[in-house]
Amino acid sequence: MAGALVNPSPTVGISDGLPGLFMILGAVAYQSAKKRKLQLVENTRKRRILEFLALVLIALLILLGPNVPQLIQNGDILTLVIFAFAVIAYLFARPGGIGVLQKYKKGEPLGTKTANYKGQF
Repeated sequence: MAGALVNPSPTVGISDGLPGLFMILGAVAYQSAKKRKLQLVENTRKRRILEFLALVLIALLILLGPNVPQLIQNGDILTLVIFAFAVIAYLFARPGGIGVLQKYKKGEPLGTKTANYKGQF
């Protein structure tokens, strides 16, 4: 009975929970940027700084954590994939980012309107 209470995997460390933390921070930054893009919240400087800090924290935890070249060599690139996905999703969600929000008139068929290109990205 007492043997059932022993941790079956004593090698589990804090770095095993980092991918989950990366996903949470990336999701928070994405949701905040998406709300700003859809104008559900104000586009404040504080909100933009917090989004940026969430992405920077992910990058710092990756760089200060396990040896990145060793992770790639071992084939354990999950943390790098999560970071790349978080950054790409954030770039699509932020206002003026990669994704362009198009407005359609009532009755206009979808897919017929071209993106509003204003000469800037």
